Amino acid sequence: MWHAMQRDQLVISLLKAGQIIETLVSTGENDLRAISNRLKMPKSTVRRLLLTLISMGYVEQDKENACYKISMRFVELGLQVMEHYDFIHISRPFMVELAERTGETVNLGILDGSEIVLVDQVSSKHSLRQDQPLGSRILSHCTAFGKSILAYLPIEELDRLFKNKPLRTLTPKSLKSYSDLKKELKLTRDRGYAVDDEEAVTGVRCVAAPLLNNLSTPIAGLSVAGPAIRITKKRFKSIGPLVRDTAMAISAKMGGRTP
Repeated sequence: MWHAMQRDQLVISLLKAGQIIETLVSTGENDLRAISNRLKMPKSTVRRLLLTLISMGYVEQDKENACYKISMRFVELGLQVMEHYDFIHISRPFMVELAERTGETVNLGILDGSEIVLVDQVSSKHSLRQDQPLGSRILSHCTAFGKSILAYLPIEELDRLFKNKPLRTLTPKSLKSYSDLKKELKLTRDRGYAVDDEEAVTGVRCVAAPLLNNLSTPIAGLSVAGPAIRITKKRFKSIGPLVRDTAMAISAKMGGRTP
């Protein structure tokens, strides 16, 4: 509880700007009227704060529908903040060992909306490998580490992200419906790891498992990725438990729970 003096020191406009940012993060995008109604703020106040946030590069306005949304600037700032997150530092030695044991690239990704953002990577020593730049984004339902996180989200959150929305596809093997995704996520929970059978990139397969906090909430996905000629479907059965056990070990070291 704030003391009276502390409340007096708060900058109200910053609090209101923060509420607008949180609203755009949770809803994806909204027009001026919707934001004003949701926050019970005058439209003139919301418009002024939005213009300020746009000038700072934190918010963008769609020219076609006039809706506002969070800009990529937050992703850039988020990646800089992530450098200080313990789970990345804790995961790193486990990722190095996993890359050595499998011979493939090991990735660490976090969920942002319905996309996965790559936050760390240990590259395979093979010349033919599947590497991506840090900060890369990809559809979560098309990737193993995306599905490993989605499998442990509340159904309400999954509905918000995917229900009554067409699933975008990246390859002919990408999941095409929400019902298919839910079946895949149940299978992921049952075995403890997710697979990507050329669903994001043709010729590339991945296996992944989630890192869970002390509330059993997924905070990241750990994946092994490589060319399909090396990661065969048969090899899923050996890599899967290895990735799952590694993710469980990282979760335990962070004080988290295991599936």
